[in-house]
Amino acid sequence: MSALLSGGHRLTLLWAILLLLTLSAALLSPPQRPVIAAAILTLSMLKAALVVDHFMQLRQAPGWLRLLLQAYCPSIALAAWLLLYA
Repeated sequence: MSALLSGGHRLTLLWAILLLLTLSAALLSPPQRPVIAAAILTLSMLKAALVVDHFMQLRQAPGWLRLLLQAYCPSIALAAWLLLYA
């Protein structure tokens, strides 16, 4: 299984996951209820975390930098939630 996810195959799989998350968010929009908005924000947060780790190659970055950018994803989602529903 690890041979299947090496190199370009892993990036192709991650791209497919990002595409599925984007399509899922598009199918849920426009948000009619706060629960749907929370689901869309969660999907967006997961996408951002995948991009930070794999496509920005911060998996090998210093721990503080990776943690800073990983914390940025949920903080932006929380800010969007508060702007919409507070």
